[in-house]
Amino acid sequence: MSYYRRFPVRPSRYVVQVEQVTPEVSEAELTNPGIVQRIRDLITKPGLNDWEKNFLTSINEYATVRNRITAGQYSSFKRIEDKFSDAAVAKHTEFANKFTDEMRDNMKIVAGVYRATSSPYHQKLVESILSDDKFVPSEEQWNKFMNNKYAQGYVVNAKVAPKFKIGDSVAPSSLDKSPIGLWTSAIVIDNAGILPRSHSAGGKRYSILPYGKMKPIEVEERHMKFLR
Repeated sequence: MSYYRRFPVRPSRYVVQVEQVTPEVSEAELTNPGIVQRIRDLITKPGLNDWEKNFLTSINEYATVRNRITAGQYSSFKRIEDKFSDAAVAKHTEFANKFTDEMRDNMKIVAGVYRATSSPYHQKLVESILSDDKFVPSEEQWNKFMNNKYAQGYVVNAKVAPKFKIGDSVAPSSLDKSPIGLWTSAIVIDNAGILPRSHSAGGKRYSILPYGKMKPIEVEERHMKFLR
């Protein structure tokens, strides 16, 4: 007698089903004569990003020729339209009124770190932040971009008071992972305005000039100690 049971298929708890869900929309809505005008009105809205502009231009051409759009197109179109609804605009205005210069400065620090590290995340948002001094994100964008341990750590490391002053002599700490011989002692030449690369404690960056060298290097605070 066999004590093993053979399953013709895996138990259902091991099966992960991925289903593409397209929101239900009536045929009347997809072929509504007013859909083209709604698309054209939306194209004129200030605040559209490049992808949204290109998408709306594309479905405008499609709808003009076919007098309809597809359910998939309608789903994306509706998300953009909802973004510019009266309620959404009012919510953004309320958040913009609470948006301070300090919030903008902190946001630019985080965006600068993302760009400097060639991060693949939030690329469009980072470009908007760094290219437009008046840019105000949506509250949702702010929460995703800033309310996490990484962003908060970057801001702390950028703004925290430096442990080492300009002119201090320093040596590698036990945490330093620099290649052997890169530096053994140095003088601090800059302790402010250098964007961090890490959110971890001690991630503030300094520019130091190793003794006997002609070119400065950047080192994190946790990787240095006072030269005795």
